[in-house]
Order: sequence, then C-alpha cells, then structure tokens
Amino acid sequence: MVRSPEESDQDSDKTGTQEDGSAPAAEVALPLEPGTVLAGRYRLEEILGQGGSGIVFRAFDVVVNEGVAIKILRPDRAIQRSWIKRLVREVKVARAIRHPNVCRVFEVSHADSYWFVIMELATGGTLRQLLKTGSDFRSTRAVRSRQDRLADARAVCAGLSAIHAVGIVHRDVTPQNVLRMSDGRLMISDFGLAIADQDTTTLHGGTPNYMPPEALRGERSNQRSDVWQLGVMLHEILFCERPVWQQRGPRVFLRSPVGVDAPAMDEELARLCADCLEAQPELRPPTAVAVAGRLAAAEATPARGWLLRRWLRAWQWLVRRRAAFATALGIATVSAIAVRGFQIAERPALCRGAQVRLAGVWDSAVKATVEKAFLQTHKPYAGAALASVTQALDLFERLWTGMYKEACEATHVRGDQSTEVLDLRMGCLTERLGEVKALTAVLGDADGEVVQNAVNAVGAIARLDRCADVPQLRAVIKLPESPARRAKVDDLRVRIAALKAFYDSGRIAQGLREAVATIEKADALAYPPLQAEAYYRLGVLQSLGSDAKSTEQSLEHALWLAESARHDEIAAETAILLVAVVGSRQSNDDQTARWYRHAEAILYRMGGHELLQSWLANNWAGALSSRGKFAEALPLYQHSLTIKEKFGTAPDVGRAIGNIAETMRGLGRYDEALVHSDRAMVIIRREFGSAHPELAVHLNNRGEILNGLHRYAEALPVFKESMTAMEEGGEAGSANFLLGFPLTGCGISYLGLRQPDKAVPLLERALSIRQEIDTELRLAETRFALAQALALTGGNGKRVAALASAARAEYRRSGRFPGKVDEIDRWLRR
Repeated sequence: MVRSPEESDQDSDKTGTQEDGSAPAAEVALPLEPGTVLAGRYRLEEILGQGGSGIVFRAFDVVVNEGVAIKILRPDRAIQRSWIKRLVREVKVARAIRHPNVCRVFEVSHADSYWFVIMELATGGTLRQLLKTGSDFRSTRAVRSRQDRLADARAVCAGLSAIHAVGIVHRDVTPQNVLRMSDGRLMISDFGLAIADQDTTTLHGGTPNYMPPEALRGERSNQRSDVWQLGVMLHEILFCERPVWQQRGPRVFLRSPVGVDAPAMDEELARLCADCLEAQPELRPPTAVAVAGRLAAAEATPARGWLLRRWLRAWQWLVRRRAAFATALGIATVSAIAVRGFQIAERPALCRGAQVRLAGVWDSAVKATVEKAFLQTHKPYAGAALASVTQALDLFERLWTGMYKEACEATHVRGDQSTEVLDLRMGCLTERLGEVKALTAVLGDADGEVVQNAVNAVGAIARLDRCADVPQLRAVIKLPESPARRAKVDDLRVRIAALKAFYDSGRIAQGLREAVATIEKADALAYPPLQAEAYYRLGVLQSLGSDAKSTEQSLEHALWLAESARHDEIAAETAILLVAVVGSRQSNDDQTARWYRHAEAILYRMGGHELLQSWLANNWAGALSSRGKFAEALPLYQHSLTIKEKFGTAPDVGRAIGNIAETMRGLGRYDEALVHSDRAMVIIRREFGSAHPELAVHLNNRGEILNGLHRYAEALPVFKESMTAMEEGGEAGSANFLLGFPLTGCGISYLGLRQPDKAVPLLERALSIRQEIDTELRLAETRFALAQALALTGGNGKRVAALASAARAEYRRSGRFPGKVDEIDRWLRR
C-alpha cells in the first residue's frame, strides 16, 4: 500500500485553535486598498498574500524612502487580546534573531484602528512558487541545477539553525513561509506560531501537509518537530518531490527518492531526509544546526570508486533477471550486502577531519625531521629535550584533535551549539595550529641554540582551553569583510606565528629581521588587531637586547593599538611585559606600578585569565626583588606558583619554585630556600636533562644558598656541576654570561674553606667575564671576593683596595644590600 500527504497547493492554509480555545474565524476582507497611507508613513502598494489572520502588503516607507512589507491583522482578530499578544510575540521572537536567512521584523504598531507588523520586503516570491515552476515538482529538476537546489537547502538550514540557536521553535516551517529576495537569498518568515523551546502553550496549529506526527496527535512541539518539517522541505528542494511513505506489513517507512546506483551524494542526502522524517522525535537530529552539519558532510561525499560502480551494475543486472535465474537471488543478496558495505565505507566522516588538518604540523614525517635535527647538534641534553618536546607536542595533538571533534559535534551532531560559535572556535583552533606549525618548522631545522630553547618553546604554546571560552572569542575583533583583506590577514597571521616561533626557540636575530618586514606589512594593511600583535612580537624580541628604549616604544605602541581594537589578550600580555621591562630599571618605580595597575584593569575587563595573572604577579615580584624588596615580592611569587601548579607547564612550575627559593635567600631564610631549591631542581632536571644550561642556573642558585649557610664544602661540587653544564651545553655568548655566576660562587666557597690560592684564578676569570657583559651589582660581588682572595695570597695592595672600594661604591649606589657596605668598611679598616 502506498500513501502520501494530500497534494494540496495551499500550504498557507493553517489549522489550529487559538489561545482562548476559539475556532479560527472565516476570512474577512480588510477595507484597505493600494494607495492607502497607513500611520501617515506607509503607502500600501499591492497585496502580496493573505490568510486567516490578515493581509500582507508591499508598502513604501516615505520616511526612510524604501520598500517594506506590512502584515496587517484582520479587525475581527484584533478585537481578541490573544491575537494581539500573538502578534507581539511574533515580533519579539523575530527580533531576537539576526541572520541573513531569517526575515527581519522591525516593529509592531497600532494606527488608524489597525494592528500591523513592519517586516523586511521580499520581492522574489516564496520558495513554494520556486519549487512549482512547472506543472509538478519534477519539472523543477530541469529548471534548477543540483548546485542551486543545494544552495537553497543550505540557506533554509542556516536560517532555521539561527532560530534554534536562540531557543525558538518555529512550528510552521513550510515553503510558503520561506521568502525569496530579488538576489535569490531565502529567508524564513512568519513567527506567528513560534514559541520558546521550553514554553508550554495552548496554541496549536500549523500547515497540515507539514505537521509532524506528534503535532497531529495534539502533543507539544519542540525543535525536533521543526526538524521533521525541515525534512519534508529538504525532500522537496533536493529531490523535487514530496515524501512518500510505504507500508510493508505493520511497518511504515519512507520510500527512497534515489535508486541503488545513484551518486553517493544523493544517497547521503536521501538518508538525511529519512532521518529528519523519523516518526519518533528522539530518532531525528536534535536541531537544525545538526541537520546543517549533516548536509555539509553529505555534500563532501566522494564519488563512488570503480569497484563499487561495477558491483552496483552487476547487482542491478541480477535483480532484473532473478525470475529467470533463481540461483541468482542468493548471489544478489550477497551482492546487496557487499554493496551496502561499500556504501557505508564511503560515507563522509563527519567531525573526523582533525588528522588531515594536522598533516605537516606534527605527523610522522615532521617528527622524524625534528628528531634528526636535534640529534645532529650533539648537545648532551638533545635526547632529553627531544623527549620533552615530543611529549608536549603529542599532548597538543591529542588535545587539539579532541577539541576539534568536540566543537564539530556540538554543532553538527548534538546540535547544542550554533554555527556562529563553531566558526569562532574553529578559527581559534586554526590559529593555534598555525603557531605550532611555525614552531615545528623551526624545530625541524634546529641548531644548538634551538635545542637549548626547545623545551621552553613548546611550553609557550598557547593554551587550547581558551578556544572553548565563547565570551572571550566573541570579544575578538571581527575579520574584514573584503576577501582580499582577509587573505592579507591570513598571511600576516602566518608571519606573526613565525615571529613567536623564532623568539621561543631562541633565534632572536632572525626574528628581529623578520619582524621588520612583518611590521611593514601590518602597517600597510592598517588592521589594528594584527598591528598590535606584530608590534608586541617585535617588543618581545627586542626585550632580550640592550636597547631598552626601543623595546618600550614598540610595546607601548602595541598596547595602544590593542586597546583601540579591544584586543584584550594582547593588551594584557603587553602591559605585563612592560612591568618586567620597565621594572628592570631601578629608576622607574612609579611607571612600573602604573603598568601593573593597567594590566590588572585589562585582566578584570577580560573576566580573568589565570596564566596571565600568574605572569603579572611574577613580573611585579621580579621588579620588587630587583630593588631588594624581598618581603613584598615573596607573596606575589607564591601566588604565581599556586596558579602555575594548576594551569602552567612543568618547567614554569620549576622556575616559580626557584624564584621563591631565591627570594627566601634574599631574606636570609636559607634553610627554607634550600628546600625550595631542591624541589625546583627535581622538576628542571626531569624536564631538561642533566646537562642543560637551565639546570646549571638552578645548580648555581643552590650553591649560593649553601654558601649562605656556610656549608662551603657541599657548595663546591654543586658549583662545579653548574660550570660543566654551562661550558658543555651552552652557546658561546650565553655560556660566557652564565659562567660568571658559578665561577664567583666557587671562589667564595674556596674563601670560606680558607683556600684563597684556589679562589683567585676562578675569581679572575669571573671578573673578566662580568666586566664585559654583566651588571655592576654582580660585578661588585666578584670584585670584593677577589679583593679578599688577593689580600690573603699577598696580592698587589693598591689593586686590592681599588677592587674593594669599587665594590663598596656600587653596593652603596644600589641601596639594596646596606649590610655589604658595612662589611666592606670593616674589612678595609682591618
């Protein structure tokens, strides 16, 4: 038996009861005609349509000089409060949605004894008129191409998705309620029956041919009911025929509109329609958002392979001859199973495209290239660094893949996330992936400097959880409308990602060269969000040089650009870095405090950002420590550690603990400092290996704490291990700079052990290094220690006095260590 809904052409005929329980009234003609001016503003021009509730006119708004559509409520309806409430609800619902495929509703008004609604004017008729170009549906196939029909299907899905995204149930999704603009754009209209998804209402109704089974039974409609109506309409749009149900025994099912040898895309589209038209609502896609995703996946279905096409032809040939070849029935059955297997295998993999996106970023080929580059440097810690880098990037790959799939499924499978949010999240994930791609390109061409910085570089990869922070993503400035400018923005993002990779991997000189070209392109594009990012990256690279003025200028320019564009994350990062840069100069206490308060204000405006808050506390503590204000710095370092233990990387946690140890040393709390130092070293040794310069720094700090405890014999091997790591593992420039620390510490240990003859050569070497590239305050420490060693070994008295006096003058100038000035005074008087 075959049955189908009545083939009525009058989709606009609705059936239902009103909120007050009364039956629909008979049509009443309105005493209005073209030429009438309504409300002294709207000149009625012609009737576009009419139904049981009123008439829709095309009109001209003489105030704004443009055409509009006016839906005028019939006078007999207007005397019932329920109909006025319904009209107001229709406007409220429609105004909550902003989408090009949803008809805009401007206002509801009452004038000249009429209630009416002003709407966007559609001059291209309705989708129903478009579908019925010829004598029946099928004639549409000859008139409209598949691409045109798919475009219409996408538009309807997009419009209903926008409606569902704000929690609305339309309840009357029909071709008659889909309007067409002159440019071909389709818009869903008529929210007269719409309700909130969680509302209960006594208002029932709809267009009979499009009412889902539950509505026909008088049950409450929800968004899955809209999906049923959408399924009917998609069937009409895509296959140019209304759905037909067949009954076999007790079971009723939808007849497929495509044959077994149909293109794979058509089969997927038919399957989508069948899923939307499931009799049980819980078996349908949950919202139009999910349907839109399924439609996109169906369009991406690859063409059938040659083997499957041959199976299909063979199966059809057997079926046509099964009466003559009885044994062929068994073969046909087997063939059908095989064909179905091929069809399932060729179905599009919805939300499974993450691995394709990761190709060339962190796949087996990239891993092999990075491994080869690391090991060829012959750095003693290359293997340990490679293991840490691989672990971090493998974790990124898993997290990125999981978030990609979750974001996709939230929209296209579960239907609980709008396509707008999906676009925001995917844009963020794409940007993060671009940063990692730039970094792995540098790692694949690693030299010793890159390997030394590799663990820190992967630790600086931006967190992915921000890509799920929808309010923050919505705060980002929208991309330019022009496709050409968008392409330039994409190119600039790649360049900026490369600048970050150069900094994180230690290729500062190369990064500075590239930054100049990037700044030129950013200024030429004049797109403030990316200008801010470009200048920020330039300032970051400059911060490792000696030109503090240029660094501050770049960062301040970046900050004001970010503020003007409301690019809060870059504004916050820039202000936080300014705290560190300006705080390193001891004459800028007030300015440092201003940048600190500015950064706090931005973070408050953002609604918080844990890691940035930790870095702000860290940088402010560093500025205080540089002035000897250790008591004020300590709680800030402890606060930074608390955050990093929750959200930071292991190396950052180790450094934060090390900062606390150094601050306690500054306070003279050596025993507590030693406990923290040992804890930091466990983490750093695990992450970087036993020969890395990063570990060498922590070893030196531990030695200095042991010297403070007068445990000189224990300190000596620690300093020597630090020196070995610096000499074997560091690059030339950085090694010379770092060696000044353990050389001085080792000399002080020998002095404590009363072995000045062993201290002198070490301190002379330290003095030579520090006179070239270190600060005066550190130089003062080495000068005084050398003066003491030379005095004990019978060195030149004038030189001894000069070294001690120079050290005293620097300690006095800095004001950080008043006890040192007294100590030198007492020593000179001896």
